[in-house]
Amino acid sequence: MKKKAAIAVLAVVVAITQLAACGSTNSRGTEKTQGAATTITLSTEANSLRANASAAGSSAKESETEVKDTTTASESSQSNTFISTSDIMIMGDSVAKGYATYGKVPVDNDVSEESASVISCDEQINSLKKDAKVVVVSLGVNDWGSSYDSFVENYCALISKVRQHCPTSVILTSAITPIAKVSDYGHVKPENVKNLNSAIKDVSEKLDDKVLFFDAFSVLSKDGEHLDDNYAASDGLHLKPGAYDLLLEAMGKTISGSRVRM
Repeated sequence: MKKKAAIAVLAVVVAITQLAACGSTNSRGTEKTQGAATTITLSTEANSLRANASAAGSSAKESETEVKDTTTASESSQSNTFISTSDIMIMGDSVAKGYATYGKVPVDNDVSEESASVISCDEQINSLKKDAKVVVVSLGVNDWGSSYDSFVENYCALISKVRQHCPTSVILTSAITPIAKVSDYGHVKPENVKNLNSAIKDVSEKLDDKVLFFDAFSVLSKDGEHLDDNYAASDGLHLKPGAYDLLLEAMGKTISGSRVRM
């Protein structure tokens, strides 16, 4: 990785409040426990570069470059978005419920319900904290049989209701997470999921600037079709705890990489 790219990665930090000792470290993040909080930093490669340079020693020219890079990182961090789980509300279906089940967000911050679809969420919306900094909408797998047009219509109505209830929140419209190649839900095909994810993205890009599409599908799929087995629960649809750490890191990167400031 080029040093400039490494610094850009270093600048993305997500502060996660840990409720239970069930968090895990994945290959792209480093967890550091600080009292009651956990900080997940997307910086393993950048830290490695710095450690190697320090151990080997640096020439005057390299030192000058390092100072410039450090300044760049410092300037970038001034506009960083730091997200605590107390700032995040999750709404959605049984997959979304895993954020609270595995202690990744406070229980009161996850209003998801099993079998929820985009047309059955009024109660969830009313349970959202109106002043939440971030609202994650993680729905769609239970709508797998919907046509593109009908899903778009229903999803637009859903996000409009969320915006009305949470007028200042950043809304992350999460793509449906992939399903494992071998699963208990073989009737839900990758093309079904991709079709609805295209609808979610299309809707998101037409709404206000604080509605951001979050590509959760790509985060958890290696082949662009199926859920990575490392993150798949036994049924092939639901997720292992480590998947939620990865998703939270990616959420922070999505927000920090946007023009949204909270």
